[in-house]
Amino acid sequence: MVSRRILTSKKGNAIVELVIVLAVVFVFALIGMFAFQSFDSFYQERTDMFDSNESLQAMETTHQKMPGVIDGGAVFILVGLWIATLVLAFSIESHPVFFVISLLLLIFSLIGVIALQNFYEEYFASDSDLTTLQSNFPAINFVFSHLLVISIVMGLSILVVLYGKSVS
Repeated sequence: MVSRRILTSKKGNAIVELVIVLAVVFVFALIGMFAFQSFDSFYQERTDMFDSNESLQAMETTHQKMPGVIDGGAVFILVGLWIATLVLAFSIESHPVFFVISLLLLIFSLIGVIALQNFYEEYFASDSDLTTLQSNFPAINFVFSHLLVISIVMGLSILVVLYGKSVS
């Protein structure tokens, strides 16, 4: 009941939106990376089954461009959702008295971000195939290697926009 109230309330849920943004980017990045891994294994094993040169050329083009598209897409989603959260935080009427409560909520959410970052680093360091897969996505690797710093910047910017405007 408490989580439903937090998610349906229009006031003070900007930090919850930060957690949702990070979860969406994390899920998109993992799905994209594993989709590329599946496509890569298919591409490596089945190149001989294509009869025409055009089909093989299309597969090669897709194989070369797919990591860049997924990598850029994850960063695009992160920045786009961050901007959307800032715009929505600006439209929320808030009182500066609640800044301390929101700051504490940000600190608690950063604990979850630390766990997410550690999971990412340990999961991809556990297997050599995953480490190779990770090297195909430099932007996603950078974002999740520096997730705590990025989350602090995002969270503080959301708090500044949320509570920095004048109350009328």
